[in-house]
Amino acid sequence: MVLNSDINQRICQSINLQLDSLAEKILVRQLEVQPRPALSFDEERREWGLTDIRNHLTLLANAIHQSNPAFFAHYVKWAQELLEQTNQPVDDLNEALQVVREVLESVFPEDMREVIHQFLESNYDPKAEPSVEGVSFLTETLPLGPLAHVYLEILINGKKEEAIQLILDAVEEDHVSVRDIYTHVFTPVLKEAGRLWQINEISVADEHFITQTTLTLMSQLYLYFPEVQKKGHRLVAACVTGELHDIGLKMISDFFEMEGWETYFLGANTPRDSILDTLRTHNADLLALSANHPMLVSEIEAIITAIRSDKNLSGVKILVGGAPFNAETNLWHAIGADGCAKDVDEAVRLANSLLTGKA
Repeated sequence: MVLNSDINQRICQSINLQLDSLAEKILVRQLEVQPRPALSFDEERREWGLTDIRNHLTLLANAIHQSNPAFFAHYVKWAQELLEQTNQPVDDLNEALQVVREVLESVFPEDMREVIHQFLESNYDPKAEPSVEGVSFLTETLPLGPLAHVYLEILINGKKEEAIQLILDAVEEDHVSVRDIYTHVFTPVLKEAGRLWQINEISVADEHFITQTTLTLMSQLYLYFPEVQKKGHRLVAACVTGELHDIGLKMISDFFEMEGWETYFLGANTPRDSILDTLRTHNADLLALSANHPMLVSEIEAIITAIRSDKNLSGVKILVGGAPFNAETNLWHAIGADGCAKDVDEAVRLANSLLTGKA
């Protein structure tokens, strides 16, 4: 697929400038194709419908801006999975995207229509990716696999204190390192909990309980961090505005601390200005940003742009992570980051390389 960067940027800008009016046109057309009285006359439901359409348009604009059709395809896959998990008809999404194409191609000139069509009808098919349904993240042959399996089973049964004691005993009595607990127990257990929720074997409440118990344990394990010589490097770690899942980034921040870094973990849903102010206040060397929703990639890009335009932050290196970057391996580069890490070990290795000029 040959994509013209200038046209792409003009399309992206035009969609964003007309976002509300385009959403209205698309909703009107949807109601013509399939009349829905609840959407027509209930203002709250109508606004929900408009919000969904604006989300579709925003992600499409971002994908066009990045010249990356697969980025939009991954968003569609995510939306399909969400509908399936909430027992809503996937056909509604497919119908909505068809109307989006119809309206956009009626509004934009021919050269832009061709690009829009390419992105909406990309040959990339996310459904072709292997299903996670039968692939467990926990096996007995993995390092600490039996411990991870027992930990998850105890939590699924709702026994918080027993799960906490299991991990503390492993650290205190069996001398398992905190690093290994994070890497070989917490990480695969959280992934497995997410998979089990995705295939409806546990509830969202179960998944949240497992996450919150693990966060509680992580705070207790701080007392068992190894004593290391400080390196003089400073990390700021934050989830952007709208991102509420911060446990993965917390693990990364803790790993940096165990490596001798001074860390400033800001957590979930951090406003852009607060991130920039913290970088300046603490003279940070590295910023780690996380977002798991495709809608939030544009906010990460905006933060990176702000940092690159501030001469006082010219030395800050930027690592990004999260589901959109795992799905699209070159997305981090397209938005101007210095690197992308899929796990804690990779984050530390890459950060050390960036600061020593070896990356």
